[in-house]
Amino acid sequence: MIDLSPHHLETVKRILDEHVPGCEVKAFGSRATWTATDYSDLDLLVHGQSEVAGATLSRLNEAFEESDLPMRVDVVDWHATSPAFRKLIEPSCVRLPMAAGVDWSQTAFGDCALLVGDKVDPASCGDMPYIGLEHIGQGTLSLLGNGTAADVESTKTVFRAGDILFGKLRPYFRKVVRPDFDGICSTDIWVVRPKAGVDASFLFYLMASDAFVDFASQGSEGTRMPRAKWEHVVHRTVYLPSLAEQRAIANVLGTLDDKIELNRRMTEALESAVGTLFKYWFAVSDDANQQTARLGDLFHLNPMRPLMRGKMAPYLEMANMPTRTHSPRSVTCRSYGSGMRFRNGDTLIARITPCLENGKVAYVDFLEEGEVGWGSTEFIVMCPRDPVPREFAYFLAREQRFRDFAIKNMGGSSGRQRVSAKALSEFAIAAPDESRCRQFGDFAAPLMAQSGMFNRESRSLAVLRDRLLPNLISGEIRVRDAEDLAEAAT
Repeated sequence: MIDLSPHHLETVKRILDEHVPGCEVKAFGSRATWTATDYSDLDLLVHGQSEVAGATLSRLNEAFEESDLPMRVDVVDWHATSPAFRKLIEPSCVRLPMAAGVDWSQTAFGDCALLVGDKVDPASCGDMPYIGLEHIGQGTLSLLGNGTAADVESTKTVFRAGDILFGKLRPYFRKVVRPDFDGICSTDIWVVRPKAGVDASFLFYLMASDAFVDFASQGSEGTRMPRAKWEHVVHRTVYLPSLAEQRAIANVLGTLDDKIELNRRMTEALESAVGTLFKYWFAVSDDANQQTARLGDLFHLNPMRPLMRGKMAPYLEMANMPTRTHSPRSVTCRSYGSGMRFRNGDTLIARITPCLENGKVAYVDFLEEGEVGWGSTEFIVMCPRDPVPREFAYFLAREQRFRDFAIKNMGGSSGRQRVSAKALSEFAIAAPDESRCRQFGDFAAPLMAQSGMFNRESRSLAVLRDRLLPNLISGEIRVRDAEDLAEAAT
């Protein structure tokens, strides 16, 4: 629309809606024509039914000056301009949508949500589920798993099914989930419930929006690990449609998330079937006559992959490494500098604590034919030698015995220990014969391909959800239009 980041655009619309509600606002100049530099001014033309009062214009300009916008905002009242000026700027004008629907109410976030602070000693909770920041996906709106009360010792916060859990510790502000079970969670997580007149699912998506997360981040306090302050976010202005429209908005976004969750379960079922066969055929037993082989004799570890420095290529962040299925939730593109390189068919293993303990393992099937990707230097890349099928390495890396061996052979200072490729090469596995390898590959390949298809669809759905979310929450897109997009995608 105009040359502003989504966060800054939301700030502009919020300020306009607060000070000149009902006015048509257009941007003109370099921000509208996409010829701006980073700090070029934002020029706005405000057109109301009558001339904007001088006091209102002063408060509007003051609000822009006190905001976090990195550029100057110049506001011009349409009624105070000449016909010649209007004719001059008209070709570059871009109309800004209102910050919320005309029938939406404006209120403080604290009037919509309640912070729950019920504390408990985990020793009294038995096997009750426990959720820490490590169990919540970064920006994914989904749980990666959970522990139990027996895993923790210090006081924790109680939550109920349907409560919103929001990570308040930087850099984990974008960790937001809504579990469907009762449990306890880290005290670095807010437990939030809606107040009367607010739909819980709508509130969840509101808190998951970049605008809300950025606002919470701005009010954080602390030096090494800043924490968001509830006293700060309660004063944030939010816009609420009717309860029926809240539910309709949440239903659109929830439909996409439900499909993503269904795909995840299908993926886990497919991989579980392959993993069961792997254990049955290739597990190391106590039989003294069983033939074993060194991992290094069956796999290339950190094989060479050609990628020129400076070339743009798919990049996998450690934060996006999966812990339950084979495929990452997102892959970005970066200029290659220094890191582990890989191609389709490789298996990636996190070699550093705590990522190794958390089971961060990926099977690469998200690249184009012949493409080379790259990632952290904290990956170990495994590539099977013939006749071992490509999928073999992934299911081996998912085995608990393999992970235990890797953890036992970690070295380095406490808290930053790593396992080396050389140490992993000594891992003993049941020596697979060529016939069984071929049979396993024939069984695993189509199921993994199907699993990969589900994951690719989920990534597309997540992108659509993330695009619709801020627009639905702000009222820029109406439910009917969003429903058409969601229906077409699912």
